[in-house]
Amino acid sequence: MIFLMDELVTAGRMRAFPIHVDSPMAIDATRIYAAHPEGSKVGLNSIGGRSLLHGKWVKLHRTRAESEALNRMEGPAVIISSSGMLSGGRILHHCRQRLPHPENTLLITGYQAAGTLGRALLDGASRVRIHKGEVPVLAEIRDLKGLSGHADAGEMMRWLSGVRRAPRAIFVTHGEAEAAAALAARVALERGFEVRVPAHGESFDLAPGAAGGPGPEVL
Repeated sequence: MIFLMDELVTAGRMRAFPIHVDSPMAIDATRIYAAHPEGSKVGLNSIGGRSLLHGKWVKLHRTRAESEALNRMEGPAVIISSSGMLSGGRILHHCRQRLPHPENTLLITGYQAAGTLGRALLDGASRVRIHKGEVPVLAEIRDLKGLSGHADAGEMMRWLSGVRRAPRAIFVTHGEAEAAAALAARVALERGFEVRVPAHGESFDLAPGAAGGPGPEVL
C-alpha cells in the first residue's frame, strides 16, 4: 500500500500526506523489506537510495501509546493497521473511533470471510458491534481487490501438481462451504485424489493404520 500510494503521489494524481503504519507485525515486515529492497518484485528505493518504506511521510507506531495518540490526529492521513478480516488487534480500535464519521474511508484490501466484521461492513451493515458496543457505520467502505496474499484455486492446483504420489486423503478446511466443495471436486476430477470437506464437528483419526483413517500421508 505504501508503494502504491507513493506511485500516485509521484504521478501527480494525489498530494503527499502522512501514512501511519500501526501494527507491530507490519512494522517488523516493513523494516525487513526496507533493508532488502533487492528482494522485492517492485522498486522500493527511489533515486538517491531513499527507502519508500521509511520515507519522510511514513510514520511507524509500535507501542500502544503511539497507537492511541492517533485518535488526536487532525487533518488528512492514512492509517495502515493490519488484521485478518478485522477480527482483532488495533484495527478495531480505529474502526470504533472512525466508522461513525462520514469524512472517513475504510479501505479493505483482503478477503473477508462470511461471519466476520470485514464481511459485514462490505455487505453494507449500518451498525456493527466492536468491543461490546454498537458502532454506527457512516464512513465510506471500499473494497480494493487484488492485494490478497491467498492462493486461488489455480495456484492451489499448480502447487498440487508437484505431488507425484497420491496421498491417502486431502482435507479442504479453509474457505466458505461452496468454494471448498468446488475446489474438492476439481482436485478429485483433475488429480484423482480422495478429497474430503469436513463438516462442523466431524472428526478423523489420522494415526497410521487407524480404522477408517487416511493414514500418515495427508494433505
